[in-house]
Amino acid sequence: MVDIPGGHDVLVAGLKEGIEESVPFEGSEVTPETLAAHKESVGGFLHGKWKQGVLKGSSAEEAFSVQCDEKNNPPAAQAKGIVTCEIAIAPTRPAEFVTFSIQQNALKPA
Repeated sequence: MVDIPGGHDVLVAGLKEGIEESVPFEGSEVTPETLAAHKESVGGFLHGKWKQGVLKGSSAEEAFSVQCDEKNNPPAAQAKGIVTCEIAIAPTRPAEFVTFSIQQNALKPA
């Protein structure tokens, strides 16, 4: 867990909750293709938040970034069904970028 600068914890908590609710991942085998699909889904969620004015930037690329690939999801984690997305966002105030991670388990019992 990354320390979140003061004032951003509510924003990050809300984004994490929204991502976890809108980007389900249970029941999928972790492969490069599913990691890419997960990155696209998380990016789509954040793109919507940027369009709503939750994130700043003149383009989506300035507002957020998502890493969800084999670099931050090593084979040992993939074998356990754990998917990690590293996310950086540009909140509307103040000017600094905030980074955080989410983990979801594709192998959760039903």
